[in-house]
Amino acid sequence: MTEEKIGGIEQRDREIEVLIIAKNVLKKWWVLLICAVVFAIVAYVVTLQTYTPQYSSKISYAINARDYTSGNVIQSATDFVIAEYLSNTYSYIIVSKDLMDAVRSDVNRPNEPIERYVRTMLVENSNILQVVVTSDDAQLSYDIARSIIVHLPSYTSTAVKSGSVEVFEQPYKAQFPNADNRVLKNALLAAMAGFFLAAVVLYLVNYFRNTVLSATSLQNQGGINLIGIVPHVQPYKKGNKNSGNNKESVLITNKSAGFIFIETYKSMRTKLERLSKRDGIKTILVSSALENEGKTTVAVNLALTLTQTGKSVVIVEGDLRKPALHLILSISDKIDKTVINILNEEVDYKKVIIRPDGTKLDVLPSKGSVTNSAELLSRDSARKLIAQLKQDYDYVIVDTPPANIFTEASILTEFMDAAILVVRQDCATINMVMNVAYDLAQSKAELIGFVFNNVEDANVLPGAYRNKNYKYYYYGRE
Repeated sequence: MTEEKIGGIEQRDREIEVLIIAKNVLKKWWVLLICAVVFAIVAYVVTLQTYTPQYSSKISYAINARDYTSGNVIQSATDFVIAEYLSNTYSYIIVSKDLMDAVRSDVNRPNEPIERYVRTMLVENSNILQVVVTSDDAQLSYDIARSIIVHLPSYTSTAVKSGSVEVFEQPYKAQFPNADNRVLKNALLAAMAGFFLAAVVLYLVNYFRNTVLSATSLQNQGGINLIGIVPHVQPYKKGNKNSGNNKESVLITNKSAGFIFIETYKSMRTKLERLSKRDGIKTILVSSALENEGKTTVAVNLALTLTQTGKSVVIVEGDLRKPALHLILSISDKIDKTVINILNEEVDYKKVIIRPDGTKLDVLPSKGSVTNSAELLSRDSARKLIAQLKQDYDYVIVDTPPANIFTEASILTEFMDAAILVVRQDCATINMVMNVAYDLAQSKAELIGFVFNNVEDANVLPGAYRNKNYKYYYYGRE
């Protein structure tokens, strides 16, 4: 593979990782909503407590142009350009220091910068100049407006020769505070800020979890071989609610799994058969770093796929703490003796074997839970069992508890040929998987690689496409 192609895959993987993290953030929509609501409520309350009602009084002036020589109003009084020019002049005069000093004296506020209460604006496409006085005191706003009306003519008569102003609309004392959307505006802005902040925090939390989001990331950082990528398929529940066989699973024997899903396992089977011929591998341990990564389902599907080539295959329940094979394969009602009886040397393994309906797979199941699982598997009877099965079958698949939590996987690898690690997308951290891989690699068994399981996002590897009929993705090879 060329460097350019490798770079393209890595770039695509980074984009996929960002997308997965973003999807994880959106899955926590209720957290985003709560944060937005809390921020909005806090902003609403704070704004109400700190908000001071404002009252306005408004004066409307009509601006007229005047002839320089006669002093009469001329026809160009409606000229908008002249009106705009004059409005700027009058606006400056209104807030000038001399006029404001006179107003301050009238309203008895000698040291208050009342010019900050005054705002002027020219009504668009007109010769109307509006002067709005706004303060937290309705009487003060009204008094300032009245004082401006009194003093403005004396200042404009000498300063402006080419125009005049006439009061078009008298001010009045406000009876109610100004309409102000500040409270709602602040609440809305706070809600947006809360939503964004929560999204950023969730994104960072997911980012620093450092979970395995793409197969390439684990290959590059962990140096672990990739056996196959299993796409996400909507699971069905096997059995009925009252039978106890309602473990969610997706098996290749069920047609609803779809052609692509089945072919994925066939591709992995081919790799296992090649390794078996080359290295004589017959006994394979299947484990994962954490619970709920799908190791049991992967183990069962690999075993079922191997039987389809005419090979004799047995799958052994090695997870005695939380056995699941009997649930996935719907054989709970058929169990009489279990693996535990074999390890206690109470019965021959052939009397424990169960073959699920419609398959050619032999199963050594367990049921219930034991607290001394590690001790049982450490017995010489466990070693003898695997050795006998290796003689009687072409392949022996052993399902074990999560290797990052319990020691059973490490115990069993001492008399197994190979180990497979199941890694579910966005579940275990890269460090967890690497630690488990290191522990397995130190054992007698060969770590042949990992199965990237339950992959929901396309383009993790080249050649990805979506199967629209079954609503999942398949990842092919170039």
